[in-house]
Amino acid sequence: MLKLDLTAGQKIALSELFAEVEDGNSRGIGSAIVAQVWPDGIVCKRVYGKAGAAIAKALGGTWKKSIPSAEKRIAQSVETLEVAP
Repeated sequence: MLKLDLTAGQKIALSELFAEVEDGNSRGIGSAIVAQVWPDGIVCKRVYGKAGAAIAKALGGTWKKSIPSAEKRIAQSVETLEVAP
């Protein structure tokens, strides 16, 4: 697992997604932001429901448990063996 710090500009660009996640979580709809990262940029989207649960599981997390920051997620991480299908 790798933690990358966001620049001030990236935080501003993601602010709408952060607000959507906060709103969903406050209403009991588990939400997260997922991203695909390429050398020329990042594509981000808010997910919830089955998609969010599947991604949380793939990352070694639990969908029903909210983790408030990257630092806390890294601290709780357990390295898992990745096996290609």
